[in-house]
Amino acid sequence: MEEFTNKDIAQLLDMKQSTVAFYTNQGFVKPDIADPKGRGTTRKYSKRNLVQILIVSKLVKLGMNHSLVKDMFRYIDPACDVSKECFAYQTKSGKIVQAETMGFDALNPEDPMTKDKHIFLVVYDDDKENVNFALLWEKDPRNLRLDMHLFEMAKVINITPLLEQVRRL
Repeated sequence: MEEFTNKDIAQLLDMKQSTVAFYTNQGFVKPDIADPKGRGTTRKYSKRNLVQILIVSKLVKLGMNHSLVKDMFRYIDPACDVSKECFAYQTKSGKIVQAETMGFDALNPEDPMTKDKHIFLVVYDDDKENVNFALLWEKDPRNLRLDMHLFEMAKVINITPLLEQVRRL
């Protein structure tokens, strides 16, 4: 498994090291390879973490509430009790009330199942405490249909180019 440091990520993704550290310190991303604590230690991230960092960056730029982003990524994390196979979530005050399975890790560029699919993250919050989100996929993105009434205020991120960007590293 290829590993990356804060410095590597900052250079590869054209962002500041302090931004990478902030996303980790705030709990948006948990390094998959090594998450040591204390001064003088080095965090080591996976390619999956790079995709997460790109998504967090996009959501923050779109103005999404930091606590909702953190809550969402807590459930997308493969270490979560509901596992990496969930794709649709509805949370109420930090607890999952609905989850469905998809059978592959949609944020992992090394998962072969992500190579032939177009994957989108759809995020919408219905108030200040709750966030609803889904990882949606389709072989042909023209077949992907969203209930526009439900998602009219949603933030939609196409994850496929992010996966491709990380695969090329």
